[in-house]
Amino acid sequence: MPESGANQSQSSKPAQLQELTSSKSNCLSIVIPVWREPREKLVALVDSLQKARSEWGFDSVAYLVYDTVDDPSVTIIHELAAESGREWLHGLHNTVGRGYGNALRAGFFHVKTGPLLVTMADLSDDLSTVAELMRLHQAGAKIVCPCRYMPGGGQCGSGFLKRILAQGGSWLLHKTGFPVRDVSNNFRLYDTALVNEILNKPDPESSTGPAIALELTVKAWLRGETVVETPTVWRGDKDESSSFSIRKILPAYMKWVWVALRNKPQSH
Repeated sequence: MPESGANQSQSSKPAQLQELTSSKSNCLSIVIPVWREPREKLVALVDSLQKARSEWGFDSVAYLVYDTVDDPSVTIIHELAAESGREWLHGLHNTVGRGYGNALRAGFFHVKTGPLLVTMADLSDDLSTVAELMRLHQAGAKIVCPCRYMPGGGQCGSGFLKRILAQGGSWLLHKTGFPVRDVSNNFRLYDTALVNEILNKPDPESSTGPAIALELTVKAWLRGETVVETPTVWRGDKDESSSFSIRKILPAYMKWVWVALRNKPQSH
């Protein structure tokens, strides 16, 4: 699938990246946490995924991860998955523990291996970026991070405070050598086997919230794994009332920013 200029990866690729080979697994698992989503939102999400899948040119399966069986989303997911041509769509019960971070853990543990994409149910992520994420993964990257704060990237609709904090933290970390300029974007593609290896090491301070994306990226980078970024455009609703949630999640993000600032990656 041809990529537009806004979705081209950064020109300077790490030396570890090799050309795409047909021997690599070419099936993408997609994990999307859901929580009491209205029918119209789930229909729009599934329609968007189905359209994107027809354009990507590789196989994929999607798991909509729910915390509780009494979530009204569950019935809707099963109805949508039962429609003809939707064999790729599945509901997945998160039995690890409630919360966004644990929903991702449930997805990683279920999938076990291969490339895994985390995206949001609100359609704020640009799915046209995914073909480039897969190309970079198959070229050797263990984590591929779509970035809003690099040339070709962008952000539409975020509240001012949230944007300033995200850009500031990202700029600080990148200036010290961290390979990613967008620390708070949860739209990422991971090597599942690597993530499960990281998650299977007990860490009482591991995040159960959205900071898990930064945590996994920092831990992989410190191991000396290949972490790359590529531009993306995020589109969401402007929500200035989210300062309370920012206060809740900011300490978790700052913890992993600090870990990255204090440590240097291993060399392979």
